[in-house]
Amino acid sequence: MINKTAAEGFKNNTDHYLAGRAEFPHEVAGFFKNQFKITNETKILDLAAGTGKFTKLLSENTDAQIEAVEPLNSMAEVFKKELPGVKLTDGTAESIPFADKSFDLVTVSQAFHWFDAPKAIREIYRVLKPKGTLAIIWNNKDRRVPWVLKFDDILDKEMGKIPQFRTSNWKEAFLDERYFDKLQLKTFNHSPIYTLDLVKSRVLSISYVALLNNEKKQKTLNEIKTLIDKTPETKDPSFPFPHVVEVYWSQVRRSLSSKQRSI
Repeated sequence: MINKTAAEGFKNNTDHYLAGRAEFPHEVAGFFKNQFKITNETKILDLAAGTGKFTKLLSENTDAQIEAVEPLNSMAEVFKKELPGVKLTDGTAESIPFADKSFDLVTVSQAFHWFDAPKAIREIYRVLKPKGTLAIIWNNKDRRVPWVLKFDDILDKEMGKIPQFRTSNWKEAFLDERYFDKLQLKTFNHSPIYTLDLVKSRVLSISYVALLNNEKKQKTLNEIKTLIDKTPETKDPSFPFPHVVEVYWSQVRRSLSSKQRSI
């Protein structure tokens, strides 16, 4: 059930993922606490938790009861080192290893585009309580900034046809109105500080870049370095890298029978 590019691409690049992927701004945690009324009784499942970047934000800034699911061993090993106090279970979005109506909130950060969305939505619906919520979070480069768009243009040359969050194809599964209400959206702009080494890690953290042969990988890195060297905004050894966090959320629409939930 795991996408082959994700499984192979993230197998040996977890160090780059941990270093190069931007952290989440703390205001996102504040938004979650207020919007979803998170208390010490709130049960949250962080699905496809990866190395635990978003799980860590929730764990350090809320009193919620948090569990996580991650199917890739390479990611899970890092998660356990980073968040030894959070229970991590092996599983996938299409087959969540928890009972019906177990959670108040399910979060998915940087991963929903890898799912078989219709199956995942039914499973997420199944494990949510009747008034539960699904939140899908993206923390990505801000392509409204010209040099960042050029950055992505370099990477896109090697992308192929793998699933991408920005195609918005993942939203199509929400047109099935049996499970969730219409998606709502909140955005947050932030500019974490990067160096050239961190930019390199950011590039190598990408699944399809990690799978390139050494020649193509080095060519991509060289093009990125040339862009960074020639861009006025990135001329200093440390520079802001514009990102935007998009939080989509939707509440469970209505109750289905136990039989319908299991279909």
